[in-house]
Amino acid sequence: MFVYVCARLYACAQHMEVYGSAGLRTLCLSYAELDPLFYAGWQNVWQQAKTAMEAREQQLEEAAELIEKNLQLLGCVVGIRIRVKYRD
Repeated sequence: MFVYVCARLYACAQHMEVYGSAGLRTLCLSYAELDPLFYAGWQNVWQQAKTAMEAREQQLEEAAELIEKNLQLLGCVVGIRIRVKYRD
C-alpha cells in the first residue's frame, strides 16, 4: 500500500509539472484533519485578517499559512488553457 501511494503521488506531481509547464491551469486537492480548538482559534485570526483595514493581503496570506500544513494530497485537476481576449 505504501509503495502504491508513493508511486501515485509521484505520478501526480509529474503530471502537475507537465500540465503547468504547458500553460494549463492545475488545482491540487488536499485535506487535513484539524483539532476543533485549533480551528476555532484560526477562524478568529482569519476573520481579523479579512476585516483588516491595513495590510489585509499580507494578513490573509499569513493566516492561510497557519492552516495549510500537513496536508494530504488527494490528487489534481487539470483545466483548459484560457486565452485572454482584449476588448478595444
